[in-house]
Amino acid sequence: TIAGPLNEAERHARRSLELVSTLGGTFRLEKALSDMALANVLSRKGGEKEALDLARDAQKMLATISCPKRDRIYCLSMICRLEDKLGQKQQAQGDFTHLLKQVSASPELAESTIAYAYAAAFYRARGDEAGFSKLKEKALASAMAKGQSKIAAQAVFETLGDSSFHIRQFREALDFY
Repeated sequence: TIAGPLNEAERHARRSLELVSTLGGTFRLEKALSDMALANVLSRKGGEKEALDLARDAQKMLATISCPKRDRIYCLSMICRLEDKLGQKQQAQGDFTHLLKQVSASPELAESTIAYAYAAAFYRARGDEAGFSKLKEKALASAMAKGQSKIAAQAVFETLGDSSFHIRQFREALDFY
């Protein structure tokens, strides 16, 4: 089962966080990345509340340091998805709005492409078909862009389409590589 590897991943992520927390000082990026890694594992294990707390801590730390934009986008995307999953719809909508502002400035990043897809799925679930359509088009255009990560393209098609749609489209995206 997947529980075994997730338990091991959690153990390693907690140990990483413990080590970085002990070192402190200049290891703020490493602390934020360790928070995000543990949050990712916990969310997969059903620990969304603790995962959200860790992701928010990471977001606060990333806001105070110089770090790659993709880390900030990934972290905020994780927060949005966790808020949505926990039923915090208003907070998620506000954070998705903030996230979309960030990704519009860096559409070339794989994290931006995936964030567009998550936002599109969020708006569709809320019944906002116009918002969904707009974001879906941005996600698909970004996923099909030359040089885009194959993983990002696959994530977009899996998030937005049915299996026949995303397999056909993903194969078309491969022509760009």
